[in-house]
Parts: sequence; structure tokens; C-alpha cells
Amino acid sequence: MDETKNGIEKIREKEEEEEKEIKKLKNGDVNSVKGEEEEEEREGWGKKIEFLLCCVGYAVGVGNVLRFPYLCYENGGVSTYYISLLVWVFYYLFNSFGNPLPWLTCDNPWNTPDCVVYNRSNPNVTGTSPTEEYLNERVLNMTSSPAEIGIVKWDLLLILLLSWIIIYFCSFKGVQWTGKVVYFTATFPYLVLVILFFRGVTLEGAGQGLYFYLNPKFELLANIENDSYQNFWHNVWKKAGTQIFYSLGIGFGSLIAYSSYNKRDNNVIKDAVSLAIINCGTSFFAGFAIFSMMGHISYRLNVPVERVVAEGPGLAFVIYPAGLATLPGAQFWSVLFFFMLITLALDSQFGMVESVATGIEDAFAKKLRGKKPWTVGVLCVIQFLFSISCVTQGGIYIYYIFDSYSGSTALILAVAVESLTISWIYGVNRMARNIEIMKGTPVWFGWKILWAVITPGFMIVIFIYSIIDYKPLTYNNKPYPWWGDFVGWIMTGMCIASIIIPGLILLIKEEGTLKERLIKLCYKGDTDAEKAFMASKNGVVANEE
Repeated sequence: MDETKNGIEKIREKEEEEEKEIKKLKNGDVNSVKGEEEEEEREGWGKKIEFLLCCVGYAVGVGNVLRFPYLCYENGGVSTYYISLLVWVFYYLFNSFGNPLPWLTCDNPWNTPDCVVYNRSNPNVTGTSPTEEYLNERVLNMTSSPAEIGIVKWDLLLILLLSWIIIYFCSFKGVQWTGKVVYFTATFPYLVLVILFFRGVTLEGAGQGLYFYLNPKFELLANIENDSYQNFWHNVWKKAGTQIFYSLGIGFGSLIAYSSYNKRDNNVIKDAVSLAIINCGTSFFAGFAIFSMMGHISYRLNVPVERVVAEGPGLAFVIYPAGLATLPGAQFWSVLFFFMLITLALDSQFGMVESVATGIEDAFAKKLRGKKPWTVGVLCVIQFLFSISCVTQGGIYIYYIFDSYSGSTALILAVAVESLTISWIYGVNRMARNIEIMKGTPVWFGWKILWAVITPGFMIVIFIYSIIDYKPLTYNNKPYPWWGDFVGWIMTGMCIASIIIPGLILLIKEEGTLKERLIKLCYKGDTDAEKAFMASKNGVVANEE
């Protein structure tokens, strides 16, 4: 009898606990419903604003100032190797304190006989500007061909070491520490952009650059016949799609890593929309600062805006140094601009390091939880060693391989697979239900259409056309040797393999027929939180017997 009474009491206690959980769920306390497995304790954000600043700092990077305006320049208005940009920016910053600025004249030891100081009287003279030669001959000391890697530049190697040391000490304590650092690094660039915007639009000729920026070439978007057909998909839409992924940082894992430290009831959709608006708005606003300076330079040289700059990083490392050098107090403006780029690059690098560190810590939680300084330290050392190749004389060519392949084709494919997996295997309705549990309100139906159809469809089309319209890699019309494209395709293949191989391993380890294994891997039963939510929504309390 005593055993029976004890059993009945336990059942009643369990029923009461379930009723309390469901009541809390109805009141919006989703965190009270525990999952099937108790989570390991993890650090969290000190304040919500720190999470938002970290996300904005990560997403709003050098690409918003460097890559977005360059794509507009082409089309008229439409992690490890990322560190090389930071190294170059540091180099420019250190040399911005000199008087005069070292990229002003052609009488330096690194200048070639082709160096020409352009002005309105000699706009059509053939040659290279002092700023171009400073980047190519002094900073990069480029080899003549992508086939030649050259030697390690020791000045850049020391700056590379300094960069990783700074990144380590800003990341070694995790998001609790990084969240404090970004109060400055994520907000300072906006102050500088505002200053540069007002300074830029007051310069002579700024209107020419802004007109070029805001006047789209509709023929590139509308005319898809013959040669323009390839240009329509490859030169415009593929690059536009890649830019938004590159700029937002989608597919790298950093935003997911940052979000994993939020509370469970965090409104993820609101954060995602806000971040996208801020990021795109920053890119658009930065374009005004860049193109006003382009217009000023074109006015001083008496040439059209489209003749002002060459491709690639030259937009930030050639145009702005040249333009700022013409202003009163050139050293001040140069220091301000390059220090802004450093804060942008650091924030983005924080996110890249955090994404890898979080993944490793979660995979080996019992051994590594609480050992963040060691995890981040090992990662920084490894990435430092791998990035040494980018501070060789041929480092710019290596950077361009990674920028063209890992930041383009592979990234688009990875995100397309993620989107398809979540929408069609995990289930778009279940995804929407999870978010509803988190934020307490139903998900707009339009999001489901975007997740399941429009986004993956758009990515697949861009990926297919990038394969069809494939062309061997070149940099400034210099063709790469066979191994350049081979390395690029290896990177793309590794991205695909990282999706396929883990899946095959899980499939082999699972028991049953092939069909049974696929069903077990692709379908997971509802969690306790989902069951309680559905029960509360249907007005039913599910009691276990």
C-alpha cells in the first residue's frame, strides 16, 4: 500500500510540474521548459546591446567601405586571409604620421621610371601614380606574376604578428570581454564616416562622383542578349549576391556563434532584420564618402570618374590616400581614415575567431569549457602560421584566390545547402514553430516562403551560372598559373566535403536499412519544449501514465 501511495504521489507531483511549465509557457516564460538534455553552462552577454554591437561590428567590416563601392564602380550603382587587409591598413596607418606622406611624390627609392604625378595638365600621360606605386612597390613589393610567390616581407610579418596579438587579447575571455571592446570599435567607424562624408561632399568635383554612384547603368540589368547575357548573371547579379553574403558575414558561422550566447526568448527575427538594415545602410552611406572623393580626384585630374581607380583593394589603398593627401592637414585625415579601417577589420576578425572557438568548445564541452584563453590562443597561433603566405611578395595574389573562391562560389553553395536543409529536411513549419516558442508570437508567413523557396532558389541559380560562366583567374590582367585555380577549386571542394563527409560518417554509424538510417538522421522527435507548446496551443495537457 505504501508503495502504491508513493507511486500515485509521484505521478501527481509530475503532473503538477508539467502544468506549471505549461502555464509559464503561456505567460511567455519559454526558458522554464527544459530540453531533453540539460545544457552545459555557457557564458552569456552582459547586455543585449553588446550582442548587437558585436554583430554590427562583425558584419560591418572593411568590405562595406572597400568591396561595396568597388562593385558600384564596376556596375554603376548596383578569416585567415582576411587578416592580410588588416596588415596593409596597419602599414598605412604607421606611415600616415610622416610629413610629407610617403605616397605623394615619385622621388622615393621604390618608385619606377613610369611614375607620374597626375594633374589637370597631364591627365592622358601614360604611367602609374605615386599612390599605386606605393601600394604595389613599397607595401606589397609585388612580384611580376602570380606564378612567383617571392620572399616573406619581414615588416609585414611583424605587423601580422602584432595584429594577431591584438585579436587574441580582445577575444581571449570570450563574449563577456569582446562585448566591452566593441563599445568603441563598433561605434567609432560611424563617427569617422560622418566626418568623411561631410568633408567629402564639400570638395570640388564631389558631385561628379556622387552622380556616378547614384546613376545606375540600367542596360547592365535589362539587356541580357548575347555578351550582355553573361554580364547580366556573372558580372552583376553574382557579384551582388556575393557582396551581400560577404558583407553580412552569412555562412561563416560568426553570427550563429554570437547568437548562441543569447537567452532563449531572444527575438531572433527582429535582430536579423535590424542587422541587415544597418549593414546595407552602412554600405550605402559609405559609398557617399568614397565616391565624393573619387569625384574630387577626377576633377583634379580632368578625367572621367571611371578612369580614376584600378580593381581590387586599390579603391581603399589608392583612391583615399591620393585624395586625402590633397587636403589641408593630410596626416590627420589619413590617420583618421586608416584607424577607422582597423576598427572595422578587428571587429570582423573577432567574429571569425569566436565562431571557430565556440564550435570547438561546444564539441568538446567537458574538456574545454572554461578554458577560453587556451582555445583562442591556439587558434590565433595556427591562423598566424597559415596567414604568413599573405605577407610574401606574392601575398596579394594569394589573397585574391581566397577572395574569389572561398568568399564567392563556396560561400553561396554552403548557404544554399543550409537553407535547403533547414527548410525541407528539418522543416520550415517546425523552424517557424521554434521561433514562435522563442519570441512568443507567430512567424509571418512570408518568412516561410523566403526560407523555403526564394532564398535557396536564388542561391542555386547564382551558383549554377558561376560554374557555367567560369573563367580562369586573373589579377590586373595577369593570368594565374594552373595551380592558382586548382587551389581555388580545392577550397570549394573542401567546403562541399565538409557538408558531405560528416553526413556519410553519421549514415555509416547508424543502424538499420538505408531508408531507416536516413529517416533517423533527418527526423528528430519534438523536444519537451515543443510538446509543451503544442499542448498549450491545443488546450491539452499531455500527461504521461
